[in-house]
Amino acid sequence: MFFTQEKMMELIEDLQNGKEQSVLELLEKINPRKLIDEDLWKYYSLFISALIFLNKREAALQAADVFTTNAEALKKKEILLEATISKALALIHYTDQVNEAEKLTKDAWSLFRKLVINNDYFHSYFIVRLKLLKCLLSWNDLEIATVLDYLQDIMKLSRQFNWKRKEARALNILGVASSRRWKFSESIKYYRESLHLLKEIGAVSLIKTVKMNLGWSYRWLEDYEAAISCCEDVLELLQKDMFEKNDRTKAYILHILIRTFVELSDKTKIEEYFQQLKRLKENTDLKDIEFLYNFSNAIILKNSKRMVNIVKSQEILRELLEEDIQTNLIDQVAIMSEVAYSFCEILIEEFRSFGSEEVLEELEQMIQQLYAFSQKHKAYELKAQCMFLEGTIAFIKLELNKARDLFNEARIFAESKGLDKLAIKASNEYDALLEQITDWQKYLDQSFSLEERFKSVNFKERFLDFMDKKIEDVKIIPEKPTFVMILSKNGSTIYFYKFSQKITIDEQLLGGFISVIVDFLKAAFHTSKSLERIKHKEYTILVKELDSFIYSYVFQGRSYSALNKIDQFIDAIINNSKYEKLKEQAKTGKRLLNSQIFDQVVEKIFLE
Repeated sequence: MFFTQEKMMELIEDLQNGKEQSVLELLEKINPRKLIDEDLWKYYSLFISALIFLNKREAALQAADVFTTNAEALKKKEILLEATISKALALIHYTDQVNEAEKLTKDAWSLFRKLVINNDYFHSYFIVRLKLLKCLLSWNDLEIATVLDYLQDIMKLSRQFNWKRKEARALNILGVASSRRWKFSESIKYYRESLHLLKEIGAVSLIKTVKMNLGWSYRWLEDYEAAISCCEDVLELLQKDMFEKNDRTKAYILHILIRTFVELSDKTKIEEYFQQLKRLKENTDLKDIEFLYNFSNAIILKNSKRMVNIVKSQEILRELLEEDIQTNLIDQVAIMSEVAYSFCEILIEEFRSFGSEEVLEELEQMIQQLYAFSQKHKAYELKAQCMFLEGTIAFIKLELNKARDLFNEARIFAESKGLDKLAIKASNEYDALLEQITDWQKYLDQSFSLEERFKSVNFKERFLDFMDKKIEDVKIIPEKPTFVMILSKNGSTIYFYKFSQKITIDEQLLGGFISVIVDFLKAAFHTSKSLERIKHKEYTILVKELDSFIYSYVFQGRSYSALNKIDQFIDAIINNSKYEKLKEQAKTGKRLLNSQIFDQVVEKIFLE
């Protein structure tokens, strides 16, 4: 059997016309030697990439298995390397196969290091392929720094060899990485640059993907006109393309349009696109298209004014959450997250209306289920959101210890994954939550019902605001420092620094006041730990207990940067050569007289 480049391209065309099974049977008959003699291994790799791109993932994996088997038989390292990369790329699209993809990626890097490639072109080709693979894996883990470093390398090499398609793909991934960090203006910039290159080379299939991503970013920025334009452009491109019949992409675009027009309350457009999605569902047996149809229907019903429709929506959403949808959805994590959000919104409204503890328990279970989903799929943005929401419910239920830990974990976890804006928002939301509690004694009173506490912290608004990704304006706002102090466990002031000489206050009285608040909250919440953040009028008091001391920072404004500063302060004190002297001073219950060395630490951390 004689295979040429032209023959391989014909096979790709057959794939686009839905003949993947006959194509795969033909490929299995290829004489492995032909992969060398005719130099077809490069086109075989292209063929597998086409399968992946056309969402024919099972066929891609099957073809990759054939390629790998043949490559192993030939014992040619460069062909085995290409086959290993191709198989890893096919496996990435299966969430239950990511570990195997990671293993193959390590194998591919090991093979590459053993190869001696004198040709700069092919050396760079493999570098780009491997780093693109690593980007996709790191993207799943949201290792943003790694992704950005590799993408910069890919773009540099792509420009050197004029690989515009590869550069465009790198720009698209940069856009996705930015949108996952909620930097939608930045993601739009990358998508536009990618589209410019793709239009130059006429890569229609990639244009559709990037346009779809661009529309999604515009939607989150509430630029609905631009979002609709992008989505309708993709529909037009799908209609014109006689080769590519990608019903999944079309279904996803229709779903985005339906969601957008629901937000715009345009019933005519909602019906138009919903009917298109319905016809698409009726003409296919693809489970994920049926899933998108049912979800779109639930969204339409949920936004109805009639209770009967809202109940129907809740039933549909509950059924969708029980489905085990695998990897055929365009973005499984995003879709399943939105299903869960919608279901939670209905539960929140139900609890607000009827105050049933059973409903609150179901809401808590739903958030825990969503957390487990985020763990399984490495959806770290979602995981941080779940931590915060679970913490808010714990706060409402007076489980302060659990609430404080979850709030802090949400912030620290988001920071560790490069989700800086989400970390800031988590901290700001915690501040806002504390500001809602104007009367702590009343809030802690057991006669103050669960429903009243739920309303007092504006849980629905907290939920909707925290899940809203449109946070382009979230920035670190420096706080206005007032005091820093170190207290002994009995409340005696050991060290005190005030940031303005205009303020006059008895530092021992202030230390005693903070100590009393800490003890009061410990007793009220039956915990051995203190509340990290306390709101008192216009002031926020940060409290950290460690060893023999209570460290406190009093300031006005938001807490995010203040939290980092007090942590730095505590680390600097503990590691200071005078720390042991400070511990001895604490035993006397008297203030440290010679505090110049600690003053310098404070001024460096809090004022520079």
